[in-house]
Amino acid sequence: MDKLTINKKQTKLKYEQDFNLMWSLDVSLSAIIYPLLERFRDQAGPLSLCGALSEKQWINTLNKMIWSHKYIVYDMTDDKELREKLKSELNINNDSDFLVLEDKANKGIKLFAKYYRGLWY
Repeated sequence: MDKLTINKKQTKLKYEQDFNLMWSLDVSLSAIIYPLLERFRDQAGPLSLCGALSEKQWINTLNKMIWSHKYIVYDMTDDKELREKLKSELNINNDSDFLVLEDKANKGIKLFAKYYRGLWY
């Protein structure tokens, strides 16, 4: 196979991957963000106190951010196994009100934006 053919295939594959990621960019980003936030909370959270928040408040804020990003993935995934896993982790039942869940998710995303620059230690 010549170099030109390989480059065309790689370019096509990269385009398809990029398009799939961008189709629901919010979900793609949330799928990356929530596991990193969990790891950050567990490993660095108490060491990375943000501003005037106490350790307990900061961990609670991180938990709200994590919940929101998990919910975004839960809400949009077609993967049944992942959906059930996240449903359990998020404590969502069949009686959960969609608007209440959306409001909770939006509040966590606002916290993520507010404290974005505080995600370091």
